[in-house]
Amino acid sequence: MFKLFKIQGLAPHVLTEGFSAYKATLGVTGDTMITNWSMPSPYFSGNNFNGATGLYTAPKTGAYQTQAIISYTAGTITTQLGSNNPFFLIQRTAPTTDDILTGKLPVFDVNIVLLLNIRTLLSSSTVTMAGTMQLTQGDTIGLFYKADGMSLAFTLQNIFWAAYPLG
Repeated sequence: MFKLFKIQGLAPHVLTEGFSAYKATLGVTGDTMITNWSMPSPYFSGNNFNGATGLYTAPKTGAYQTQAIISYTAGTITTQLGSNNPFFLIQRTAPTTDDILTGKLPVFDVNIVLLLNIRTLLSSSTVTMAGTMQLTQGDTIGLFYKADGMSLAFTLQNIFWAAYPLG
């Protein structure tokens, strides 16, 4: 026999204590924090996200869910990547600096012995990151692009980022 349970009090705080933000485009050439977010409907800013700075401040100690979806396009790529591994990062910025989630940009890597060795970034793709973490009240987190030494200029598009407490 199945029992149905009514879930109460789980979701209402998401709209006030969490956020869901969007950024249409951003040109990048090196390490950068993604700032100047917008929250047009259906996105929302809650009370703890500063869209201008791109920082979310945890309103209470507990478990949090965060996710980011970042598409990019680089046009025709004419250089090799070398040993660089560019990535996106959700990072705690205060009171300490800690990497929370990372998502590497996809790389085309071919090595045909004595004939061909290519390691380059895909010209366009989407990186998705999602995870659950423990934050302490007052912790701040931000979304970053880390070039890891890569100097290729490309454009981030249709960037989505959200975070909210789970309890």
